[in-house]
Amino acid sequence: MINQPPGFLQAVKPLYGLSESPGYWWQTFKRYHVTELGMTQTILDPCLFFEKKESELIGLIGTLVDDKLGTGSEDFANEEETRASKFDVKPRDESLPMLFGGSQTSKIESSCLFSQQNYSITLEKISPKDFSPDAFAHLRGQLAYVATSTRPDLAYINAKLAQVPFSRATADDVRLLNSAVKVLKENPRGLTFPK
Repeated sequence: MINQPPGFLQAVKPLYGLSESPGYWWQTFKRYHVTELGMTQTILDPCLFFEKKESELIGLIGTLVDDKLGTGSEDFANEEETRASKFDVKPRDESLPMLFGGSQTSKIESSCLFSQQNYSITLEKISPKDFSPDAFAHLRGQLAYVATSTRPDLAYINAKLAQVPFSRATADDVRLLNSAVKVLKENPRGLTFPK
């Protein structure tokens, strides 16, 4: 057994691309929003941060992997953009509609709509009589993507189907999956956030 001499190699900081980089990036992102901007991390979703002054919400920022989407007062947006310049980020884009994390984001009156309508209408049902475990797994994954992004109304069906091993899926499981696809095709709405 070969032992490394003390002090031979010392890690100074994690580098992007190494296995620990996602954890390092997340801690940096969280520390920046909580410590430097004074935001509060939400309890139900650790990827969502908000800032309030008195009882008024002035800023909201969410993250998806290494992308972020935010909204807030002009003062909040300017301060956040100025401080974020140290991360070498893209400048803010105020134009809607836009695509973010696979969701189309648009403005309807004073509300913001997140929708995966274009993705949802491409989903195809599978036959309950003649299906493969791979086909079931693929469609179940597509449903999970939509249910966890913009369609929380399908969360129960998604959670129920997530408990089914691909190799033991039954015709009833496929029917349940197909019913969710039908809902998506007939009503491809998304999440609406009021002003």
